[in-house]
Amino acid sequence: HMVDVKDEQQQRFLADRIAARSDVTTWLGVKTAPAAFVQSDGSPFSAPLQWSSSEPADPCDLCVLLDSSDSYRAKSTPCAERHQYVCQSALESCDPNVCQNGGNCTS
Repeated sequence: HMVDVKDEQQQRFLADRIAARSDVTTWLGVKTAPAAFVQSDGSPFSAPLQWSSSEPADPCDLCVLLDSSDSYRAKSTPCAERHQYVCQSALESCDPNVCQNGGNCTS
């Protein structure tokens, strides 16, 4: 699923990596539900993000992105817009000898 950002530290971590690689506006795993924002996994959204000055907008059919033109501050916008996105997956432990290099996982 798309990445769920739970706090400003995670937001800055993602923004720094996005800016270093592509410098594009990127979707987060946050969208509106009837009258509320929710994470992509359905859990309530309550992260204290750094929002653009006119944000967050009133929920209707909106999703949240990190806006590259506004220092990667969170911005709600129609979900139909086309932007890059970041996926999130569960961490898998590195058992001995499952990777090359004697079991040392690298990326």
